[in-house]
Amino acid sequence: MNLSARCGVAADSPGVSTAEGYFRSQSATRGMEGRVKGGVGGGGARLTPMGREVLSLYRAMEDHAATAVVGDMAKLRALMVEIPPEY
Repeated sequence: MNLSARCGVAADSPGVSTAEGYFRSQSATRGMEGRVKGGVGGGGARLTPMGREVLSLYRAMEDHAATAVVGDMAKLRALMVEIPPEY
């Protein structure tokens, strides 16, 4: 599967950005995710310490970006009205 296809598959979940999809698709090959042996409930995957750190940094970047546009979002919301004014 090529990179763009892997990113698309990883980002198909609701609320997953393309960038996060990219990181998810690359996690197994970069040491951020380890496999968990199956049992009664089945197997799975678990983030490694590096994976948790990367995810934490990514979420912090999202928070910083959201904070940076708070003023602009307020202005944009102020322009939105239920009934547009007549011209």
